[in-house]
Amino acid sequence: MTASAFTGALLAIILILPTTLEARDTARRVQGILEAYNPDNQRIALIGAGNENQGTLFLFSPDGTITHQLGSYGSGTEQGQSLMGLHGRDGSLRYLLRLHGDKDSPALVMKDKAGRDKLVIGLSGADETPYISYTDAKGEQRSLIPTLP
Repeated sequence: MTASAFTGALLAIILILPTTLEARDTARRVQGILEAYNPDNQRIALIGAGNENQGTLFLFSPDGTITHQLGSYGSGTEQGQSLMGLHGRDGSLRYLLRLHGDKDSPALVMKDKAGRDKLVIGLSGADETPYISYTDAKGEQRSLIPTLP
């Protein structure tokens, strides 16, 4: 599933679910973790407060492996900055769309199976100059556009 398809599906859920809930006489507030299971009793989604009380959504494959995540960083200099991750069939994070820096500058990060950044496309945090960098076969970071963040 592509990032745009995932985002479209999530948007549809957000738009449709409130209508269903508003049709009820009383509103319910869920505190803690909300999990969804398929008819075979396999967990397919988790919505909760994350590890550090930030909003988090995880989607899982039928075998229980994480496939998607949506949320924000919970601590450090990235606290409160949004992220969206797509995971490989083995659960490893492969594609990360995130915000960084004082200006919440966007970055797209593609990772190898070991979790190392291989290709990064984004805007630098300081002046939002575009950059593209990659990691070569020797593990050295190279720039395709002269400015690196």
